Amino acid sequence: MGHRFISSITAKQSLRWSIADGMAWAVMIGVSESYLGAFAVKLGFVNTELALLTTVPILMGTLSQFATALLIERVRGRKRLVVCGALIQAFSQLALFYIAMEQYRSFFLLLSAKVIFWISGTVITPAWNSWMSSLTEEISRERYFATRSALTHVSLLVAFVAAGYAHYLGEQRGTDFGVYALLFAVAFIARVLSALSLGFMQDLDGGRESRASTWVKVQHALAFGKWRVAVFIGWLMFGAHIAIPFFTPYMLRTLKMNMMVFSALTVAAIFAKAVSFFFWDRAAARFGMPAVFIISVSVIATLPLQWALLSSASSLAWVEILSGIAWGGFEYASLQLLIRDAPKRADVEFFSLGGALSGVLQLGGSLTGSWLLFHYSPDYRITFVASSAARTLALFILIPIFSDLVMRGPAHSLFTRFISVRQGAGAIRRLIRVNSRKKS
Repeated sequence: MGHRFISSITAKQSLRWSIADGMAWAVMIGVSESYLGAFAVKLGFVNTELALLTTVPILMGTLSQFATALLIERVRGRKRLVVCGALIQAFSQLALFYIAMEQYRSFFLLLSAKVIFWISGTVITPAWNSWMSSLTEEISRERYFATRSALTHVSLLVAFVAAGYAHYLGEQRGTDFGVYALLFAVAFIARVLSALSLGFMQDLDGGRESRASTWVKVQHALAFGKWRVAVFIGWLMFGAHIAIPFFTPYMLRTLKMNMMVFSALTVAAIFAKAVSFFFWDRAAARFGMPAVFIISVSVIATLPLQWALLSSASSLAWVEILSGIAWGGFEYASLQLLIRDAPKRADVEFFSLGGALSGVLQLGGSLTGSWLLFHYSPDYRITFVASSAARTLALFILIPIFSDLVMRGPAHSLFTRFISVRQGAGAIRRLIRVNSRKKS
């Protein structure tokens, strides 16, 4: 009994430190990762390079998760792996700081820094998820993760807006690269503080898992997972990434937006997406998951076309709000459907394999967009039209798998954390874990 009481106190203290970790992590995302696309544009990189910078790090990060179990064995515990990953991610910010200070236009160095950033952050995700699941066994997960998510989102928005204002002042004073360097230094400090917070947390069971069992689970996921919805999502992401890498250069190069307007548009999508989850949950309860999925995908298909037709900041603000709402619905419904389709004994591996498939198709989509720009038109709007066409084609793929969208049994409470910010999509979330619950 005494040991359980001590463990409970330790868990509560650890969960407070986890909130501090999340808020510091959010500051790093808000001042650094969210502006890396704009930083690449400032350095003068061309469309193919921008496409690779957007997709290659995400793909490499997703693939790295298959090494998590081996790394936990090597470093002897999931806590050690998570803290080491956080520190490596912090030091990737120093590489960005060097690039900004020296105005060093090396595509390889920038891509390497971003790949290290994504791998170090993603490889620790399964270990972090397992660790947090252990710490929250004796409490209300919904209440805890709702609080943690709210505080990290506030930190993200404050950091993102403050960074946007700093970039705006840098533009006015001609100190753009100095501002980038300063913000990368802030990101480094924030992630170090995040790692220290993780270090103060306790991990009572260690959560070790053998590499052999991981590969058995991968084989189980391949054999028994239901892949039709996952393949559809991959195709939709292919179509989406024909355009996604080029929203930032379109705003900054073609429309010549200043950084305050650029930041404000992105904040609109972040805020709209965060609020939309509450409404999509209730819409699914009333109208069903197929309705949420199809409506959100239908709206997503029209978004790039609106970017091609509209150019004023005020009209694009409404497009960004609609975008945040639509991607929120898609994210909510797709997570629910993938959870349903994942084999119970290999759900983590199913999500990793689905993420790898999506990552490969995202890379293909971004390269398709850069190919269109190179061979047919330097106008970014050609990629927007092509992206809208590819997303619309995805709707026709939905018709034969419509019956697969029906949810049988209770939906789930989704516990997620955001991992990135993307223009046109808001904060990108990754699943932590789920709880089954009945709809009232």
